[in-house]
Amino acid sequence: MQPQAPIPSPPDALDGRPEFDALRFGFGRFPGLRGELLILGFFALATVVLTWPIAITLNQATGLRGDYFNNIWNVWWLKESLSNGHSPYSTDYMYFPGGISLLRHTLSPLNALPGVVLSFFLGSHAVFNVLLLATFTASAWTFSLLARSLTGSLAGALLAGLIYSFNPFHYFYICQVNVFSFQWMPLVLLFFLRTWRYGGWKNMVLAGLFTGCLAGSAEYFVMYAVIVCGLMFVLAPLHSPGVPWWTGAKRLLGAGALAGIFVAIIAAPLLWGTFGPESKLPASTVVDMQKRRQNDLLGFHWIGGPEVVTLSWPTMLGYSTLALILFSSRRIWKRHGFWIAVAALFFVLGLGDKLKVAQQDTGIPLVYGLFRRVPGLEMLRKPDRAFFMVMFVTALLAAEAWRGLARRFSSPRARAGTFVSVTALVMLELTGVPFHRYDYEPPAWLHELAKDDSVESVIELPPMSVDVMNARFIFFQTVHHKKGPLGYCTALAKRKPQEDQMDLVVNAYLQWINGIGHGIPKWSRKQGIDRMIMYKTWPVARIADPTVHTKLFFRPFFLLREKMVGMRQMGQYLDEPIEGRTLFLLKGLMRRDVGPVIYEDDDLMVFDLTRGMDDE
Repeated sequence: MQPQAPIPSPPDALDGRPEFDALRFGFGRFPGLRGELLILGFFALATVVLTWPIAITLNQATGLRGDYFNNIWNVWWLKESLSNGHSPYSTDYMYFPGGISLLRHTLSPLNALPGVVLSFFLGSHAVFNVLLLATFTASAWTFSLLARSLTGSLAGALLAGLIYSFNPFHYFYICQVNVFSFQWMPLVLLFFLRTWRYGGWKNMVLAGLFTGCLAGSAEYFVMYAVIVCGLMFVLAPLHSPGVPWWTGAKRLLGAGALAGIFVAIIAAPLLWGTFGPESKLPASTVVDMQKRRQNDLLGFHWIGGPEVVTLSWPTMLGYSTLALILFSSRRIWKRHGFWIAVAALFFVLGLGDKLKVAQQDTGIPLVYGLFRRVPGLEMLRKPDRAFFMVMFVTALLAAEAWRGLARRFSSPRARAGTFVSVTALVMLELTGVPFHRYDYEPPAWLHELAKDDSVESVIELPPMSVDVMNARFIFFQTVHHKKGPLGYCTALAKRKPQEDQMDLVVNAYLQWINGIGHGIPKWSRKQGIDRMIMYKTWPVARIADPTVHTKLFFRPFFLLREKMVGMRQMGQYLDEPIEGRTLFLLKGLMRRDVGPVIYEDDDLMVFDLTRGMDDE
């Protein structure tokens, strides 16, 4: 490792040392690992309080939306495939019998693998919730490392870690552990920046390793890191004025090469799916729809399911946070000009292809349209997510702002009291507590089905024409372990053959229940499907809440949190009972064309498709 020459301290450094570049573990009387564990414990305790009541309701569902079920399925499928010596990157458990390639599916192995370990001891909801709590804690802690290094303020770093992890944007993805994985980006950018300033194999390897971890959790965040590193080349005088440009550039290129190797190894399936032969297959129409997810000039594009809401930027970032930044430190803009430029670029990227103001499309083209034309950047898909880096920079500026504010207090007691007050105010405004909890379990009989080795595949009814409405089937699959002709996965993974099969199943079902032919039973038998399961509920679209739908809000998030977070947890569809007369008619139809019911309870009816196959 090369010796690390210090960079000149800023004029107002407290003791003349380059504390804003120091990377020290622990604090004060508790240096090293012991102190770091205390800091981690602080964030773990904060997580329990600021996510209440998740910690005491681990066996309840955090969400009812398709993304929640998809993340639970990821853990189950990784465990299932690895235990049977099968590649996790293709499956016929969805879209049976043809199956689907999962090369472009967000399997998020870095989240799914710990979930596999936990699944030996915990149920599926508890596994998800433990991962969720761990991610909240880890995100706050890793950001505090970055903030301590760049500001030299422990208290400011603690505040910044809380802001970074416990904010509306993080809650927005509470049902998606992959996108929710905020913990790697602070480490990635910290060690890329240290590589530019100091070089050294340790910094380069850690930058590369953590970029690989980023790819193993949320691959499009890798593209964000690439963009930030690109800005490091362009704006070097702002972030490292004491380092010759060519020296820093060579170091960063070396770290980038190592990062490329780590990413190529960890994200090899995704890269092959993106640039290999599979990339030439017709894409699902859902991908094009997702590209329309863009922010408004006035606020964040908050989709709750049927609700579309615009939350103003002060609502998302926090009025108290912005006040702290604006009024606490005069030197904050000069000292962190690079990061402010990062936030500005990502703010513009988040606005998408064309500018929208107050939910009205102005038709003015924006820079995101150019990014979409770069090969590989299609992984960015949803421009609204670029707000992540705006939130990132805001948390960092809050750490610096606290540093400036703290210097105004000569008394440690006054400084501590002010810190507690400021932190409490900021967290009270940004909190999502109490989070909604749901009792949602697969029908009990599916556990019995799992024990029947004579059954390989099932068709679950009623099928729905929108794939996310079939997401409950993949959740049920984690219990019964049988293959099925429908599924729900990342939009990039789904191709036209899977879309066509879903349409075929839905149309055949609708024709059949309307007395046109024997579509579903005949098709199912032809595919070798063994059982037909008719559930006595079906997904019904929620009615958009008129008190928030299409509205623009400037209120503090605290006043909106219950509805905003609840909408994200529920999603667009909720299971509702099928009307009794309809069930009676369906049962008669199935008896006629499939055979007698082999099992029935309050949740479902089951029919044996293998009976009568020889007569067809």
